[in-house]
Amino acid sequence: MKKPMVLVAVVASLVSLPRVSPAQAPPPEVEMIEALGVNVKLQWNDFAPSTTYEVWYTDDLVGSVGWQKATFGTYLGPQAWMDNNVLSSSTRMRFYRAQDSSGSLITPPVGFVTVDTFKDKMTMHSMPLMPTVVGSAPSNVLNGPKGCVGHMIGENLINNEEVWKWDAEVQDYQKARLQGKKWKDHSGSDSTMAFEFGEGFWVVRMNTGNLVETITFLGKVPMAPTGSIDVELRKGLTMFNWPYPTTLALNDATCTLTAVAQGGPSPAVADCVYEWDPLAEKYTVAFKVKVEGSPYDGKWFDPVALRESNLQFEPGTARWYLRRGADVTWTCLRPY
Repeated sequence: MKKPMVLVAVVASLVSLPRVSPAQAPPPEVEMIEALGVNVKLQWNDFAPSTTYEVWYTDDLVGSVGWQKATFGTYLGPQAWMDNNVLSSSTRMRFYRAQDSSGSLITPPVGFVTVDTFKDKMTMHSMPLMPTVVGSAPSNVLNGPKGCVGHMIGENLINNEEVWKWDAEVQDYQKARLQGKKWKDHSGSDSTMAFEFGEGFWVVRMNTGNLVETITFLGKVPMAPTGSIDVELRKGLTMFNWPYPTTLALNDATCTLTAVAQGGPSPAVADCVYEWDPLAEKYTVAFKVKVEGSPYDGKWFDPVALRESNLQFEPGTARWYLRRGADVTWTCLRPY
């Protein structure tokens, strides 16, 4: 397997979702979303006693279709529901909310995002949703309660397959290896690796097992109470992603990354975004153009295809960001 480490050498060369009134008690909440085989189960609190609950869904949080009442699935009592066989279908992501029959009380959304890994390949990922777990233990960690991020990543992997998280401050990897039901660090101790929205990591598969294994991330949709999530981009390399479970094109007018990127006439001097193709084992690069009078000035450009870049952020995946100047904060406005 070819290890996509070329970027380290590059750096070495450089010096309307509905709002719920806060007065409601208890607040509506989906307390658990979990995968049961090929099914997805929701369970919510009794936020509107003596009423009938409904489940609504959407496959795109920013799409034109919007939320629809689920006419499929199975109710498992007054506060639980199952989306049957959805994980064996072609649906790669879906989002849900529970509400009372009047639609006046609505839970914040939860959902799932499914991504692929490949035998003897490395794939770049990020945490698109905050997992729900029983109790108050952190859920954004490799080693945690059932339903945590590490449990989801390791569900279909085998012993000795790995997760590599890039530490942008020291420009090096933190690694963990799956051993039984635990993730171990290089010393053999339980890994303390954790993830935040917008952070990326590698999943490193061995030359064994199934050709394709999926990772299904389940959890709460990031609602960003302040209206935005900040992603820190360090000088040198940062493994990152758009922190929301929606698709965003790099050249979209709403992509605020362009405003903080350093431009230039070529990728040798401008900020760059690199997308890894795990099957072809190669990168596609885009750099921000800064050339007065150029039709591409202020755009992200593909220097190989010689056209405006068509790279986009996808939920559950990740990219490299190569920052030429000082550290910068990318403020990502919530799109829904």
